[in-house]
Order: sequence, then C-alpha cells, then structure tokens
Amino acid sequence: MRSLYRSGIIRMKRDAATDYLWAVVAEDLQWDFSLHQALSLYLVETLTDLEPESETYVPDLITLVESILENPDIVLRKQVDKLKGELVAQLKAEGVEYEARMEKLEEVTHPKPLSDFIYGTFNRFRGKHPWVGGEDIKPKSIGREMFEGYMSFADYVKRYALQRSEGVLLRYLSQLYKTLDQTVPEPAKTEGVWDALGFFRALVEQTDSSLLEEWQGLLHPEVLVRAKERKTAREILWLEELLADPKTFTARVRAEMHLLVRALSLKEWEEAPNLVKQDPDDPDTLWDAERFEATMAPFLAEYGELLFTPEARRHQWTQIRKTGDRQWEVTHTLLDPQGDNLWAIQGTIDLRNPDEAEGPIVRVGRIGA
Repeated sequence: MRSLYRSGIIRMKRDAATDYLWAVVAEDLQWDFSLHQALSLYLVETLTDLEPESETYVPDLITLVESILENPDIVLRKQVDKLKGELVAQLKAEGVEYEARMEKLEEVTHPKPLSDFIYGTFNRFRGKHPWVGGEDIKPKSIGREMFEGYMSFADYVKRYALQRSEGVLLRYLSQLYKTLDQTVPEPAKTEGVWDALGFFRALVEQTDSSLLEEWQGLLHPEVLVRAKERKTAREILWLEELLADPKTFTARVRAEMHLLVRALSLKEWEEAPNLVKQDPDDPDTLWDAERFEATMAPFLAEYGELLFTPEARRHQWTQIRKTGDRQWEVTHTLLDPQGDNLWAIQGTIDLRNPDEAEGPIVRVGRIGA
C-alpha cells in the first residue's frame, strides 16, 4: 500500500463524517488503469525518469514496458540466431580464426536497449520494495524493433523465420499493447505514445482480433454473452472506444495508413491488400495486388520512389473528417522525393455495422493526384 501511495497511484482522502482516511485511486489515471504484471509498479515508477521531450522517449518507454513482460523465448532465440549469422559472415570476411569466432559468438545475446539504465533502476527499485523478491527484469527489443522500423506482422515473421511461432509473437504483442494502454498512466502518454498504441493495436487487429476480444471480454463481460447478442456487445465496446476516447481512434487510423504506405513504398503488393478493409460486394473498394501495383505505377514512373520516412508519418499528412454517424473520410498525402506531394490515398470508414470494427477499418476508394 505504501508503494502504491509513493508512486502516486493512490491518494489518501479524509472522510468528512468520521475523519477516517480512505485510499482512493488517483483522479488523473485512466478508468481502466491496471497493474497486470508482477513488476508493473517498477514501470510506473521508472518512466518518470524518462524525458517526454526526448526524441527517443516513445521507443524508450516501449523498452520499459517490454522489460516487465515475460520473455517469448522462441522469438529471442531467433533474434540471437540472426545476429550470430551476421557476425559469422563479418568475422569470416575479416579473416578471424575459427576459435576466435567461437569466442565472439558466445558473447552474443538478444538486443537489450537501455540495459544499464534498466538494471540500475531495477536494483534501486528492489531495494525500496522487499516484496519484489526473486522477480527479475527482462530487457528486450521486439515491439521496439517493430515500431522503429514500422514493420508489419508479416515482415517481422519473415525477418526471423517465425512461421511456426506466429501465435507466440501475436500473444506477446497483445500483452505489450495491453500493458502500454492500461499500465502507462494517462499523463505520460504523449502524441507519440498514442501513435505507438495505434500501431500495436492495428498490428494485432489486422492479424487476429480474437486475442483482443478475449482481453476485452475480461474488461467488458458483455462480450461473453451468447452469440446472437455478440454484435450488440461489440457495438457497445466500439462506442466506448471511439466516442469516449477519440485519440485511440485517430491513432488507429493513422497507423493503418502508415502500414499501407510502408508496404507500397517497399512494393510489397501482395501484403498491401491485407492492410485495408475489403468489400467483395463493392468492386470499387476491392483492392488486390495487381490493382495496387497498377495504380502506383504512374507515381513510381514520375518520382522513382514513394517516401516512407519519419516526416511521412507526421500527423499533418493524415486528415480525418467525420461525415455522419460513425462515418469518416480519410485522406493521406503521399510524399515524393521532389516535394510535390500531389498524390494521396483517399478512403472511408463506416462503423455503423459492428462487424466493420474487425480487422482493418479503412476502405481505400482512390489513390492518385
């Protein structure tokens, strides 16, 4: 209880009638604030050591979140395998002897950003909180690597050959999203953090929304009702998320547009159709790989490449306009090397039907100047 008080999670409020002190949750925390992980309190206390104005604030915050999550061992082993393969190639090219190469390989571990900072602050935290006991901090970089490279789920699976372990990665990303959303206090969420939330939510939703539905079922028992009432339950959830918290909605839309632009910039024509809402009954909004490739051909012929840089992910390039009850128009400007920026992706969102909230929510109508 003292730990929660010192961290600002609870405050003491005096009872006007009895002069009794009540412990109440701090008013500036989000309604669903939760401490799911054994070391959640470490995250809350330590994130105050980060500088919100820093360019690395968001990835550093993601690293802190990842450090309190359980290790997805297979993913970390694949990271180590890839690093070892790259190191062997480098050492061979440098003419390093076999024994020396083996010694170097023994030192390879999975990436651990901020490791000195994390281990140092955790030892300090453990000294103040004896109840931590044998719990250990686990720095790693899975979500951070995906966010910094704005990698899709398929990209990451391909990069580390995780085709047989997709479920492990998906569950981990779901836990990362949940912890970033519920355990990071609202005052610590800058615009960049909201963008990260939108990115991870889009990744999980576009891959398999069942994990998020299961988690939301714990928060909202209405999703556990009989199948015939399921659509109504989903509608309640989305009304809560879209109307009560529009930041989540706009971050989600921007993330979907950014993931699509990244795929187009890399000419991943087969991946692009998976990143947008498809309507088999409406040919105008049905986009396959051939249509994306043909549509972008004039742009690439004129400009050579589609830019996907931090500048291309600035909020100003994505415009969202409400057109009706749970209906929006989306326009995302495409950046080119010449700075003309005349092309844009134009799409719509229609969430009047609760089923539309599953998977990607943006329908592409047109791409052009």
